[in-house]
Amino acid sequence: MAELLNKITFGGDATSSSPALANSNDTFMALARTLRDGNNYVEFSMRGESFDDELILGSGDNTGCGFTVRGPVGSEELIVANRTLDQGGPGFVTVYRRSLGPPFSEIKTDVKQAETDFIPAVASLGGYIYLAWTRLDNHLNIAPDPNNFYPPNTLNDTSNSGPSLTVIDGALYLLWQGRDDPPHLNIAEYVPSGKAGGVLTFVGKNTIGQTSDFAPALTRLGDTFVLAWTGRDDAQSLNTLKGTDLFTMSDHSVYTDHSEIGPTLTTFQGEVYIGWEGRDINHFHNIAIVP
Repeated sequence: MAELLNKITFGGDATSSSPALANSNDTFMALARTLRDGNNYVEFSMRGESFDDELILGSGDNTGCGFTVRGPVGSEELIVANRTLDQGGPGFVTVYRRSLGPPFSEIKTDVKQAETDFIPAVASLGGYIYLAWTRLDNHLNIAPDPNNFYPPNTLNDTSNSGPSLTVIDGALYLLWQGRDDPPHLNIAEYVPSGKAGGVLTFVGKNTIGQTSDFAPALTRLGDTFVLAWTGRDDAQSLNTLKGTDLFTMSDHSVYTDHSEIGPTLTTFQGEVYIGWEGRDINHFHNIAIVP
């Protein structure tokens, strides 16, 4: 088994979620994690070694959050997506936005039509925020921010967990675990259509030969794609798959760390970072470098 490098463990009363990671123009890495008090805590690192300057951005139902950072240096905007519990009804998605530069505004948007039982995903591309979630009937949805993320694009594909989103070279990738038996990993690629409102054009879908009970995470460093997921072995080991072609990746590694939820990924200053919730008694959050 392989070893992850430079592991950092975060204290706090963690929830059943991995810490969400984001890279802002390679000037800082930000980490968002939801603790059992319901708050989303965002922490920052300039070198990927230590995290500080913690701030609170919104709250959810203690199940974790999707997270991204967008904007130029000095005018960055943090974007967090949570599942919010609705008394007497199902959970729905709430999006929080906070600027790190003047006027330091914070915006909350309740997306009540985005009903879900799982953690949503969020990403930014071409000036738009994209939200993805698994509907109550298990169908995947994806929508841009104009008109309060409505109407969404509802896929024929279904999942038993929340999806993940990532942006690589102007393309948006949606990732999820299927409802086949066993549940295989899936990747769908979209590009901006050029039409107003953030409309996307579907490029293609690929089903990976690996399986998981949770959505995988994807990033790319240089020419190498990196896919990460939590295995279905008894130990729930973390796994990665690497390759220069997204659909023929073959460099498979299994790690000595484990999780009961899917991991997250980002790149920062020439390294690939992975985030996960451990299986220790406290279920602490962790990040490390993927070798």
